[in-house]
This record gives sequence, C-alpha cells and structure tokens, in this order.
Amino acid sequence: MAQLEATLAAGHSAGGARVAVHGLGGVGKTQLAVEYAHRHSEEYEAICWLRAEQPATLAAAYADLAPVLGISQENLEKQSAVIDAVRGWFERTAGWLLVFDDAIGPEEVYDYLPRGGSGHVIITSRNPNWDVAKALALGEMEPAEALAFLVKRTGQEDEEAAAELAKALKYLPLALAQAGAYITETRTSMAAYLKMLPAHRAKLWRAGKPTDYRDTVWTTWRPSLKRVRRECPAGTALLMLCAFLGSENIPLDVLRLGARYTPAPLRAALLDPVKRGRGRGRSLPLFVD
Repeated sequence: MAQLEATLAAGHSAGGARVAVHGLGGVGKTQLAVEYAHRHSEEYEAICWLRAEQPATLAAAYADLAPVLGISQENLEKQSAVIDAVRGWFERTAGWLLVFDDAIGPEEVYDYLPRGGSGHVIITSRNPNWDVAKALALGEMEPAEALAFLVKRTGQEDEEAAAELAKALKYLPLALAQAGAYITETRTSMAAYLKMLPAHRAKLWRAGKPTDYRDTVWTTWRPSLKRVRRECPAGTALLMLCAFLGSENIPLDVLRLGARYTPAPLRAALLDPVKRGRGRGRSLPLFVD
C-alpha cells in the first residue's frame, strides 16, 4: 500500500500516475486496489472501476461511463466515438481515479488510457509486463503474517498447524482466506484440513468461498488454464509436465536439455530461442530462468 501510494503521488513522470499491480491470481491485487480507493475516496472527484478481463466488455463498460461523467452522447453514434469522448473527459479533468481490474495486458487497455490530465490509473493484472505504467509486483504473504491470519480467521490457537497449513498453501492470500472460511464453516481443525489437503485439494479449492471475495482459488485460476489450453499448445504440454515436478522454480536448462523427450509443441518452443522469450513474457509465464 505504501509503495502504491508513493508511486501515484509521485505524479506523471515516466508513467508515475499509472501503476500496474501484478501478481498471481488470488494474491490480493483487487483487494489492494479496493482498499486504496476506500482510503483515498475523499481525495478524488470521481472513482471509476472497470472489469477489464474481457476486451469486448471493457469497451462497453468504458463507453457506459459517459452518462455517469455527464458527457452528452448526442451525435455520438458509434461506440468508438463515445470511448474517445470519455477518454477526452479524463484528459481535460483533474482529480479522478480510474481502475482497470484484471487486465490481460498493455495492448488491451492502451486505447482507454488518458494521454494526459491530472488523475491516477491503477491496473491489476497477472501479466508482469507493463510498458505503459509503473509495474508494482505483489507477492505472497510473509510466513508470520499468514500464520497470524489463519489463527485470527479461524479462532483456533494451534500455531504449529497454522504454520504448516500456511506453508502448504504457499502463503497465497486467497487460498488462506478460503481455508479459513471452510474451517470456520465446518468447524474443522486446521490440522484436519491439512491432512485432507493432499488428496482433496481440488474439492477444497471449490468449497469454502470467503464471504468478502467473489471467487475461490478454483474459479480464479480456471480461466487462465482454459486460456492456455485454447491459445498455447506448448503451454498446455508444459503444465502437464510441471504437474509431475516439485513446486519450486524449475531451471530452464532442465527443460531445454530434455526437450527431445517432450511433446512436439513444447519441444519446438524449448528449442526456439524466440519462442522461449515470448513464453516467458506471456501473462501466464511459461518458463523460468
């Protein structure tokens, strides 16, 4: 929060009035943006929040800001003209906050970014590559924070079990919140939940939806998995391969040296340096160094 506040307060130099908060699904990007907007609501004349995960719905939502902002749509027959008028309002007006939540990447939001004006833009995304905004990485919770969260959320004092459960959930905030919700709802102990996790992870990730968040771990990650399967055969093959490996970072050389043993789409990506580079740069990175 301190980094986000400082970056936006720094002004417009080098995209300083635009911040892209990026990280894994469920790490708390949206919650951070919500909390910022809540804390600073009195500082803005207008706060506009847009769901940005679908380009088509983003265009419609952006155009729908026109009547809210008092923009006359007379003689604006095309949606593109309305979008230009809305962007022009931001460029001429001071004291606004514009949030693009769950954006795919820079190309999808570029046409909606004001080219001037005195306002702030927050983008949340799983994509770490942002040349149109100051990138701010949001990581997992610290172990001590995760332990304290589980103890407080569940009302149980078993810190040893809480520490083990937090580690098993990789300190991911949404996974921790979902576990806490399930434990509280079913009156299960943290130790019992931990024992169930290896064999029933998928079922547990579908259940125990936190009351203060619309998604579970399952619904948060499923769209990304579907997109990889649809758009990237090499990524699908890589996910299948990585499912058999440990969860720590996997050296790229291990994959490259064993490329001849992998399925054809993945083999081609591993052996082609250009495709390897593009794989690392996608919204769901395919390779790690």
